[in-house]
Amino acid sequence: MKQANRNFDCKFIVFLSYQSYYEYPLPTYLEYPILIAQVLARFIIMLLLNGWVTATIVYYRRGGKKQE
Repeated sequence: MKQANRNFDCKFIVFLSYQSYYEYPLPTYLEYPILIAQVLARFIIMLLLNGWVTATIVYYRRGGKKQE
């Protein structure tokens, strides 16, 4: 796991070096981290909705009535 993190860090440093060398604007520096954040956010939302849908299916299979 540490090797994977180090590899990711090296790639990001190379990316930042390239961006700064060619004097690209700031939004291009942030594009890579923003894309990663979007993927993580979609994954979390998908997990939450999947749990909600599963709970709804279980509820309606029981007949849609509250158990007491």
